[in-house]
Amino acid sequence: MARGLRPNELVDLLNFGRDSDLSSLSSDEEIVGNFPEKEFEYLLSNNFSDYDFDFDLEDTENQFASEDEQFEPIEQQLRNCFHVIDNESVSNDNRDKFVKIRPLYNSFIKRCSELPKEKNVCIDEQLIPFKGNLSIKQYIKGKPTPWGIKNFLLCGQSGIVYNSLLYQGSNTNINDFMQKNYGLGGAVVLKLVENLKPNSHNLFFDNFFSSYNLFGCLLKYKIFAIGTIRCNRFCNPPFPKDKELAKMGRGTSFEVSSNHNITLVKWFDNKAVSIGSNFIASGIPVQVKRFDRKEKCSVIIECPEIINLYN
Repeated sequence: MARGLRPNELVDLLNFGRDSDLSSLSSDEEIVGNFPEKEFEYLLSNNFSDYDFDFDLEDTENQFASEDEQFEPIEQQLRNCFHVIDNESVSNDNRDKFVKIRPLYNSFIKRCSELPKEKNVCIDEQLIPFKGNLSIKQYIKGKPTPWGIKNFLLCGQSGIVYNSLLYQGSNTNINDFMQKNYGLGGAVVLKLVENLKPNSHNLFFDNFFSSYNLFGCLLKYKIFAIGTIRCNRFCNPPFPKDKELAKMGRGTSFEVSSNHNITLVKWFDNKAVSIGSNFIASGIPVQVKRFDRKEKCSVIIECPEIINLYN
């Protein structure tokens, strides 16, 4: 039961397991040791006699029950007390999992979009480390931190972020029409490149995002794109099989083009690599150095221009 705290009880609490070193407060002489309890009681009784410290003494003593007990980190206290919005203003039919930080997140993205953008930009997924209780938490095997919140980023060659999209399943902030026609990966790309200027950027992404319709749409917006591909998304183009390419040797490549200026290239190094673009093809091959395990020495092989630019 809560009651007023007497001065002598406050003295016991303040001195429990602690020595007072007041040397830093004295300019004339060094004072090291315990502060005299009688003087402290006198000080409290004269200065705080009109006040009633209304808190539970037992709860207070439990906080100092052990010298080894650690206080809650200040970062945790800030996270518990920090609010971006009024929680009572959230509607009952809200589907946004990040509604409590949405104003802060939107402000951050707005500032990122105002940065001057580099010519070469790329889109990829990121996993924000998180192991707490959250329905949209993802597990991706092979990642340095496999548990977390998935986030799609538009970044420059230097690593600067220009746009971001938090993934939250079916409630992700993307257009339903875009997702139906271009798939999740394509819809993410079109969402992130909204602020890119035409004829100004080379865009790179991996096979999670690539599709024939996406390359065509980006070409319409005059955004030049290169990405690794999954052949089944491109109606299985007539490429030779991997075993046939291996017999032909490293550096072998084949090219397939469409009437809509979309080109697919398959190149064999240690293994086959399939890549597509809406502005560049095999081009002028470049010479690259590779290590040959059989010969145990470096060899020179040909590499298509599209592969060299992607790397």
